[in-house]
Amino acid sequence: MVKVVLKFKKNDINGVEINGHANSSEYGQDIVCASISGITQTILLGLIDILDGNIEYKIESGYLYFKLPDDLEPSMLEKVQVLTNTLRLGLDNIKENYSDYIYIRKEEV
Repeated sequence: MVKVVLKFKKNDINGVEINGHANSSEYGQDIVCASISGITQTILLGLIDILDGNIEYKIESGYLYFKLPDDLEPSMLEKVQVLTNTLRLGLDNIKENYSDYIYIRKEEV
């Protein structure tokens, strides 16, 4: 099962930690794992781009983590939240269809 922790600071997503494998099918055939990886890594690439690399992150097999800088200007925070909320919506949609393979927890930091 893939475990997702969405970390909130007030009402804004401040970080994400994703751990595990869906194991919904054989390796290379697992559309749940591929969907989660695809959307998460694409959003992270967007964040790296708009923040000019000023983001803490780590990617390993079965693991992805990122934390946003604490000192974002309000206009930049708004742009970043568009991406992080898109990630939340995508993961929620995957959970609606494949709830046996993904768990999402929201955590205030």
